[in-house]
Order: sequence, then C-alpha cells, then structure tokens
Amino acid sequence: MRPETTRPLTQLKQVATHLRSTGEPELAEFVEYATTTAGNKALMRAIMQQREIDGEIQPTFMVTIPERVRTQIKTKAEKAGEDLTEQANEALTAFIDGEYLPTQPMRAAYGSNVKKKNLNLRPSRDLRAQADARGKELEAELGWAPRASHVITSWLWERYSTVPRQ
Repeated sequence: MRPETTRPLTQLKQVATHLRSTGEPELAEFVEYATTTAGNKALMRAIMQQREIDGEIQPTFMVTIPERVRTQIKTKAEKAGEDLTEQANEALTAFIDGEYLPTQPMRAAYGSNVKKKNLNLRPSRDLRAQADARGKELEAELGWAPRASHVITSWLWERYSTVPRQ
C-alpha cells in the first residue's frame, strides 16, 4: 500500500494511543473501533444519515426491477454520461407537469422467477411527494394511481432498456 493510503489509519491509531495515555480510554476505544470494518461501516451510515438530516443529500429511494433491466439501465446511463438521480428527478417533474405518463406496472407471471434487484437513487423528496399526490389525482381517470416509483421505473426502463415490459 502507498503511504497516503495508510496514513489516515496510522494517524487514528496514534490518536487512540494518545487518548489512552491522557486518561481517555473510552474515546480511545471508539477511535480504535472506527478503524475496524464494522466501525467504519457504522460511521459511514451515521455520516450519511446526518447528511440526510442536514439536507445535504436526499434519502435513498429504491426501485425494484428485473436484474437484466437494472444492468442495462446502469450501463447505458453511464455510457451516455447521464446521472440516474437527475433522470429520476426529470421523470417526476415531467409527470407532475402532465408531460409524461408512466406505463402501468404489471406483475410477473406466477412462477416466472424473474430475478429482481434494487436500483438505488436519491431523487428529491419533494418531487416524490408531489408525484404521489398527482398520481392520486389521476386514479379515477386512469384506473390506477401512479406512484413516484412507477414514474421513475417506467421512465428509466423506456430510455435505457431493450427488455419489453411484461
């Protein structure tokens, strides 16, 4: 490993040693825990949650789609240099403004065993709420109430996947 890679870990271990020598064993234990895999994961979760609370980032929003479709979406968006969260926000905005109507989702046939995976995005919480409200307004007209997840899934599927909707 290069020194710039290991330096933060080395420095944290030095901090723990210093804290222990100055009568702060509990703080030393926490710093040592933060240098472990479990501690690092816990710290990263806490940092991400705080960033959500502070409004720096939007909460994670998952859409569950067939694995093959997810792969196509991610690959084609990356090749096009397009950000999927920006696309999700664009989809929600178009739906709210009446410029886009998602395809009604259909359940996979019983026993089809299509492997599904989550696609994690961070679309605007406000746009998601507005889209959900707009979907409820359209329920009587459409016979179903599109939700934000339907809008995003349909938009991304249509733009990036060649797999037919079932």
